[in-house]
Amino acid sequence: MPLNDGPEWNPINPPEHSPSHNIPFPNTSFPGTGYILSQTASPMTSSGNPAVQRHPCYYIENPILIFRVENMLFKVAIKQFANISPVFKDLMDLGGSGSHEGGEGLSDDNPIVTHDSLRSWELFVPWVERENDPKMKPDTCGDWLELLAFAHKYQVKDCVNECIASLNALNLSPAHRLSLAMQMDIAQWVGAAIWDLLTMPQRNMTLEDYRRLSIEILFNVHQGRDKILIWNSTLLCNVFPVQHGPDCIERTRCERSWKAAYTDIMRAKFHPDKPMGGAEILLILEHSYITGMGQFCFSRTIEELKGKNSVLRDETIAEEEKLAIAQLCGFDAIDLTPFL
Repeated sequence: MPLNDGPEWNPINPPEHSPSHNIPFPNTSFPGTGYILSQTASPMTSSGNPAVQRHPCYYIENPILIFRVENMLFKVAIKQFANISPVFKDLMDLGGSGSHEGGEGLSDDNPIVTHDSLRSWELFVPWVERENDPKMKPDTCGDWLELLAFAHKYQVKDCVNECIASLNALNLSPAHRLSLAMQMDIAQWVGAAIWDLLTMPQRNMTLEDYRRLSIEILFNVHQGRDKILIWNSTLLCNVFPVQHGPDCIERTRCERSWKAAYTDIMRAKFHPDKPMGGAEILLILEHSYITGMGQFCFSRTIEELKGKNSVLRDETIAEEEKLAIAQLCGFDAIDLTPFL
């Protein structure tokens, strides 16, 4: 006996639906999600209903661009790149994302071709997407230099600053730092790099260092070194006279003691591995606790040296030469304070 008085269900010939069965389901909502599933067409503005709009937060527009780097294709979210690089922003604004099907960068068959190295993209894309993950940072000097060149080309300031900070802790030669500073306008490297070139032993420079700098820069560096060397030789060979105190009873012996102490200290300026600058020599002279005969005379002589700026003259020469070389390199109004 049927459960109700309606017609029996025939799976072979189901009953025809009445017109009411063709009415689409009403809009169905999913509580708590904010999403609405609709089987009806969106209402037109002309019908009096509000126009359909894109949600300001949850409708994400992030066009994709495809780049060819060497023989490799990269598909990237261009908006993410454009947020940190004016160069990539121009690509997006100029229609690089493509307003028509098959536009440049929209397919594997028509990518945007770059002349960058493959390694630079393999370093930069993870840098953009890493979210401060230290594992995504370069771990070699070569990779940091590769990333620095890429970030400078595409004007990614945060990436440039991070590369500079990391390279500061690595052992780049002064000539290498100065060369990079000129190529990428890194003003903060100029002063220290030139100072090191003027004061370091010449034998520490490699053939590659000479290739990195122009003949004009190298000529000025060697001229500055010669001036410093001549002055240091003058200090070593011409011992300043002792400023005897009124109670000095044996002047000849006092002068001999001063000459021995002074010459021994000044030899440090010609150390083959780490020659001392004038400021360091002056500190040694000031803290040389000489007791007994000549103590007062020595103190007066050191004060005389400080007053005449004789011991520090090598650093004055280095500062003058450094400024001239910096201007030759294209840097004028920058902080040229050396790292001491």
